[in-house]
Order: sequence, then C-alpha cells, then structure tokens
Amino acid sequence: MRRLFFSFIPVIMAAVLLTLAPAVAQEKTDPVESITIAEMRDHIFYLASDALEGRDTASAGYKLAAQYAASQFHAAGLQPLIGDAEGNKSFLQPVKLMWSQLAEGTALVVSSDGEERTYGYPEMMVPAGLAQEHADGFNDVRPVFLGHGIEEPDLGWDDFEGLDVEGRIGIMLEGAPLREGKPVLPEDKHQFYMNIGRSANQRLMSVFNHKMAGVIVVLSPQSDALWNIIVNQSKGEQMVLAPESGEGGFASLPATVIAMRPETMADEIRAMGVDPSTGEGEYRRGEMEGVRLGFKLATETRPVECRNVVALLEGCDPELKDEYVVVSAHLDHLGVRDNGDIMNGADDNASGSAAVIEAAEAAALDPPKRSVIFVLYTAEEKGLLGSRHFVERTGIPPEKIVLNINADMVGRNSPEFPDSILVLTSEKRRQELLEMVKKVAKEIGCENLDLRLHDEDQWSHGIRSDQSCFEQKDIPYVLVTRGFMQPDYHRPSDDPETINYEKVAWSSKLMYAMLMAEGNRN
Repeated sequence: MRRLFFSFIPVIMAAVLLTLAPAVAQEKTDPVESITIAEMRDHIFYLASDALEGRDTASAGYKLAAQYAASQFHAAGLQPLIGDAEGNKSFLQPVKLMWSQLAEGTALVVSSDGEERTYGYPEMMVPAGLAQEHADGFNDVRPVFLGHGIEEPDLGWDDFEGLDVEGRIGIMLEGAPLREGKPVLPEDKHQFYMNIGRSANQRLMSVFNHKMAGVIVVLSPQSDALWNIIVNQSKGEQMVLAPESGEGGFASLPATVIAMRPETMADEIRAMGVDPSTGEGEYRRGEMEGVRLGFKLATETRPVECRNVVALLEGCDPELKDEYVVVSAHLDHLGVRDNGDIMNGADDNASGSAAVIEAAEAAALDPPKRSVIFVLYTAEEKGLLGSRHFVERTGIPPEKIVLNINADMVGRNSPEFPDSILVLTSEKRRQELLEMVKKVAKEIGCENLDLRLHDEDQWSHGIRSDQSCFEQKDIPYVLVTRGFMQPDYHRPSDDPETINYEKVAWSSKLMYAMLMAEGNRN
C-alpha cells in the first residue's frame, strides 16, 4: 500500500505543473546558462525512479513519464502540435501498436527449374523483421544473389558493386569469402564478418542504404547455436506498428529480413558458384536465373496504444518557419524483469530525454528563424516504432525537415570514450555538419569534455537509434551519445546515481547550440 500511495505523487506533480506553469515568469537569462546540472539531476532522478518502473512502452510508468515531459514543454512555453479529430491539440501523439506473434503457416516458397519447395517456420526459416510492403507477404519474386553481402570497397571487395538492387530481394550467405581455404579480406575484417552477431548491423546498413526491399540470410552449418537463439527469440510476442487506414499488415523494418537454415536453397546457391556448406568458390553475384520466391506470413495480434511527446517552438521568420529542425530522444526503457528487477534506464535514455527538455527550455527563450519540433519517442526499445510513426505518420513532408538532432545515452563514461561526448552525422551533409558542430562547441566553450566527431561508426550507432528513421527519408541527422557500450547497458544497475551530470548538461548545451545554428542557417 505504501508503494501504491507514492505512485500517485508524480500524477499530482504533473497536474500542478500544467496548471501553474503559464503563471510562472521566466527571468531574462543567457539560454545556454539556463541549462544546469541541478535541473538534469531533477529530471533524471524522477524519470529513472523506481516509481516509474522502467518506463516500459504503454506501461503506467511510461504514461507518467510522458505526462511529466509534456508538463515541462508546457512550462517552457512551447505549443502542442498534434491535433485530434475534433481539432483539439495535445503534446501527446497517439501511436497505435500491436503485439504480434508469428503463427503456423508462415513460410518461404522457392520455385526453381519447375520444382517448388516450402520452408516453414520455425523449422527452416524465421522472419526477423518486415517492411511495410511485405506485411501480407509476396509472390513470384526473382531474387538477386549478394554473395556475403560485404561492402568494403577500400579493401577491394564490394558485393554490391555494379548491381541494381533497389527494390529487390537479395540472398546473402553468412560468413566471409574464402579462396583455396584462405581468407580474402585482412584477418581483422575476416574475423569481423565471420561473426554474424558483430557484422549483422553492417550488412543490414548496406541493404538499407541500397534501398532493397529485403534480404534472405542463409546461415552457415556452424551456426546451430545462433539458429536456436533466433528461433527462441521469434516465438515470443513482438511489438510492431499497427496498420493505418488503407495499409495492410504492419511495418517493422525498412527492408524485410528473413533468416534461413544452412541446408535451404543449397542447389540454387551452388548454381551461383559457391558451396554453401564450406563457403568455397568464386561466386557469381546477380540474377538467380529460373528462381522465384514467395513469402507467406501468418500472425496473431492484439492492439495497444502509447504516446510520443511532441512540442512545437514556432520559428520567428515568416518564410523559414515552415521548415523544421527536429530535436529528439527516446523516453521509454525496458520496464520490470520477471525477477522483479526494475530497469530504470537512467542513461538509456532518461539522460537524452532530460537533455532535450532542457534544450527546449533554452530555445524557447530566444526562438530561431526556423521552427523546432521537440519529440520524446515511445517504443524505441521495441524497434524504433515511435520515431517511425512520427516520421511516416505525423504529416510533415520529409523535405520540410532540414535536420534531426537525436540524443541517446549521454550520461555515462563508456570504456572507449571515457571523457567524451561522441557526435556522429549522416552521410548527407556530413562535412558541413561536422564543421557546424566544431564551430558551435567552441562558441559555447564545450572544452571540459573531449568532443569526438566520428566519420566511422564501428558499433553501428547509426541504425540502432531513432535518427535512422529520418535517414531512411533522406533527412540528415546528428547523433549525440557517449557510445553505447558500457557495463550497465540494459541492466538494472543503470541508475541515477551512476550518471555524469556534467556530461548530460554539456550534451544539452551542444544540442541547443546546434539547433540554433541550423534554425538560423541562411
């Protein structure tokens, strides 16, 4: 009963803030100096408190977090953006989701030389993620063979070179190329690609960047342990975006990804010049003549609804205010484990959410020429669903969004970047954005921490957080993080007491300076 009583306190606090905020006058102050360590502590100690029970998507704790964030945006003087059917606007954007579970009848059908074979789930194939266009499956598709799907042109190896694969379904082998039993790539790269767990993001990024419709990954005979993990993970419920009016099925990934057991499609792969059991052979990339694929999807679903938190700061220039900078972070985390452990997610991502809230408060003191949309997403941990909903269903044309500035995990000292704020940018406008970051960091005196600007992204941060949904719409991004790998990542020990609050404050100041520079750019 005592715990239940205290769970009501955040609701009362949020209501009071919403009621009183307009009456509180803000003192005239330097916007950068308005971002303080003390305020970061207040935000993170609340958002990552046990009372919010890990902010799992659609949970009572997440709803409290969303109400709190909305109250902060309201207090800063921002405007609600999302309208309902009656024309009323709110800071809370409904996101319709579904719990979905793969069912009997899901299968890949391969037709080759007049013969048809059916590979059923979960014995022989597992859909790891679906593109919207394949939510009801596909029929009579001619695949293209991608070899190992490795794109390393600087090392003289590019399985995508010369292939027109946009909109196509590819077939890819696990592993790395061999010639006479010896690795073709340098040893470090060979070992990287031989480990499908480490290299999966890299390969998928190539598939996404080439705008493929999907890829079928045929595992090696040595991957029985991995196959068992894939199958076991697929048997539980997965959260996905629910269909909108006129859509079929649901969206999950920008391209369909299907994993296959090693004995599948062996004849078709040998016809391309490689032995799938050994990886030996100088394979031929390109069209798989005479091969057709069909995919059948069967699921059981149940609906659920959650909210993004969305606020608008209208630009002060009458011509430029119809263009937008989007400043974002994800608000959700992993909830409560079966053993009762609360996954508070102080760094992941109460820290990023706090940085966005404070950047919004600072920007409201002196708005830029362009409008700024501040977004805290739901369901990032379920597959970037809140950001995908925002990008695809909010109704803002992608060409009107000039930049996404995203914060994910800015509160810890990671082993590889101990004293750093790590900043990564999209390929689009990369050099321009890197120069902008350097310039504004110098202007605000961001010297207490090591600011690292990275062109290479060995941990694939670029596709592991919400900015990737913007990149898929050809919208440039800047990601602010501290590097994902640290001891408490996705563990119950990610608590407020472990946070480097100076780093969070500097990350927020940097985001504020970037949004102002981009918002005022000529």
